[in-house]
Amino acid sequence: MDTPFSLEMLHKIAGTHSEPLFLSPPWMSGGHTIEKANGTITYISYRGGLYGVTCAHIYDYQFSSNPPKWLTVHGLQRVIYQFGFFDQSGYKSLFRSLRLSDPSLPDIAIVRLDAAFASINMEAKGKIAIDLDSWIEPTWADLKCPVAFGYPTEHKTESEGLVQAPLISVTAELTRPIGPNDVSFLMASSLEQENSYYFSGMSGGAVYCHFADAPPSVVGVVFEGSPGSSIEWQNRTEESFYTREDIQIRAHKLTPDIFQSWLSIAGF
Repeated sequence: MDTPFSLEMLHKIAGTHSEPLFLSPPWMSGGHTIEKANGTITYISYRGGLYGVTCAHIYDYQFSSNPPKWLTVHGLQRVIYQFGFFDQSGYKSLFRSLRLSDPSLPDIAIVRLDAAFASINMEAKGKIAIDLDSWIEPTWADLKCPVAFGYPTEHKTESEGLVQAPLISVTAELTRPIGPNDVSFLMASSLEQENSYYFSGMSGGAVYCHFADAPPSVVGVVFEGSPGSSIEWQNRTEESFYTREDIQIRAHKLTPDIFQSWLSIAGF
């Protein structure tokens, strides 16, 4: 059985492993505002490499407008790191989507990060990568209610010219036990009161489990949440049976072997 744990402790851990991944117009035209869409980037270290992980649909969103939007994170002293560049043929993203050649592959995109990024951005902000080399495999059959984290795009605030993006956690029951051959899983629960959040923007966030005899362990990467956006919610048809008390999180299972397969597909 899952044992009680401090959600505050887990929240702090998740905050060190991730941050908002903003979709910014070229050269920050229009400024940095709460209306700017975002996903989540999760930092992972594996076999000597440092990587940033998000979702393939976040990658695709870059090219949904002309000119494309850049995927960016925002450092201290208003420093902006952009994961892309322009050459003679147009905009090139530094992320690699697993779905470029096959849309049936996992909804994952990965960027390889260098030591300079780790030092200037991550260390300065207290960010630490999830260490898959020391990953502890959970007892899958005992896992009942994982906890998903991410930065919902519609719940940012602005204060003194700075955009603040909240990190939220979503705890929900597994619809069935995660098996050894599963590549994804669904978390779903009905709450006793209405949920006030929309989960769009959590894509790319990590899902954790926690047991009494081991530190928190990552078990997945979020690729879909419901309720998603406020627009999607308002446009529901009469056939929809979901209420604001219902929450769902879909995630890709994450283990070192699975991550190795993602790297191979991405060409790293």
